[in-house]
Amino acid sequence: MDDVNLSLIRKTPLSQAVLMVLSHATQDSFLDDLYDRNRGRCYEKTLSFSTLVYLIRDALLQHSGSGRKSCDHAAENQALPVTPSAFYRKLSRIPLVVSHALLSETAVRIGKLSPTHESSPIPVSLRGMVLLPVDGKKIKNVAKRAVFLRDLPGAVLGAKVLVALRLDQGIAVALEANPDGEANDCPLVGGLVTQVRQVVEGTRLFIADRQFCGVEQLNLFGADGDHYLIRRTTTARFTPDPNQPAVSGTDTRGRNYVHCMGTLFTGPQARPMRQITLTRPGEETITLITDLQDQTTFPATDLLDAYLLRWGIERVFQQITEVFSLNSLIGGSPEAVVFQCSFCLMLYNVLRVVRDIIATTHSRDPETVSIEKVFSDMHDQFTALRVMGLLDEMDAAFLEPTTTAQSRAALQKLLRHTWSDRWIKAPPKKKVPKCKPAKKSGAHTSVLRAKQAYEKRQARLKRRRQQEQ
Repeated sequence: MDDVNLSLIRKTPLSQAVLMVLSHATQDSFLDDLYDRNRGRCYEKTLSFSTLVYLIRDALLQHSGSGRKSCDHAAENQALPVTPSAFYRKLSRIPLVVSHALLSETAVRIGKLSPTHESSPIPVSLRGMVLLPVDGKKIKNVAKRAVFLRDLPGAVLGAKVLVALRLDQGIAVALEANPDGEANDCPLVGGLVTQVRQVVEGTRLFIADRQFCGVEQLNLFGADGDHYLIRRTTTARFTPDPNQPAVSGTDTRGRNYVHCMGTLFTGPQARPMRQITLTRPGEETITLITDLQDQTTFPATDLLDAYLLRWGIERVFQQITEVFSLNSLIGGSPEAVVFQCSFCLMLYNVLRVVRDIIATTHSRDPETVSIEKVFSDMHDQFTALRVMGLLDEMDAAFLEPTTTAQSRAALQKLLRHTWSDRWIKAPPKKKVPKCKPAKKSGAHTSVLRAKQAYEKRQARLKRRRQQEQ
């Protein structure tokens, strides 16, 4: 490598750091083993799973979510062993369990590179547990390329996913998906908590919204010695204990709350529960229930602060949609949509670790550094390297496997002199009062339901022709 090329590469530390973390998390041998364990009846022929992963990586990191551009550039470099059409067909058949495993198993590898934060937003009384906000997301904006989608009004939903976020590291650790975008979140809880318990050690505290306040969901969250903090729905009956009077107080924001012990549900499903009701002036009252009944060890104010942290998973969904191109779907099948969502969550984990290392090495609060702005500069660096023909050479430099300690040390050395004031987040704006949006015409459905309806119509037409003959 000549001096000019070496000088150019030294000016692209963000792209190097991202490639370093990705290569640590997605070695070819690791990807091959992951696919073999989860592929089911699928198989590899000409296009390997690791090559498919690299094509999706380049589409999301370099080409703003364009799979075709990624294939074209790979073909120019003789790195695409099949036609673009074969790439899309392969992507459309990726089993959901492969997408689940890609996120959960890479999260373990990426999480080990995350720096420890001296100051954590997690309340002190809860730091002995792993806090895990859980929430669902509908993946939208599926292109209407399929025959059975072309005449449908409104938007088309690709799939429904349920995601768990690990708050102490700030990374997504598990994903459970349903190919039907219209499906409910609750049936996905069992698969999600199973994945979480496989990759997250210690006592876990699941934090979720009121749609998960059902008997079955609470049983799943509270199994294996874990705990939960859930917003109570009005259909879940709570009976206060007359022998333990309610206690009033104020939270860290000066708002009033009422804390009491009692019983949730009735009959055989009844269970002792703790309830905290927070009154918010001008907003809806929040009622939380939890099985953490020790009022001294776990103060009500800490539980209220912990529930507020649940909003972090909503910010993750926003960033993978707007920053990591989940609003530009590469494939149209539910399987392709879920795989891209899993990949976007993995990229978020990578950028989160890189952002946190930059912040800690420069003595800054990570939450004051914008992932979006860091990603924008990283994207420019990838473009520069590709145009100069240096990306493949730099990619090859990270092929050798490294230990966690070696990767962490290399990242800190690479990023310790990397900083720009442009990455500082803008100050928060004053909250705008919510207004009810005007009702719009049109409808929405999911790819799976549209396909099933189309197949039923085709079957009816076939039977009718047979009867006419």
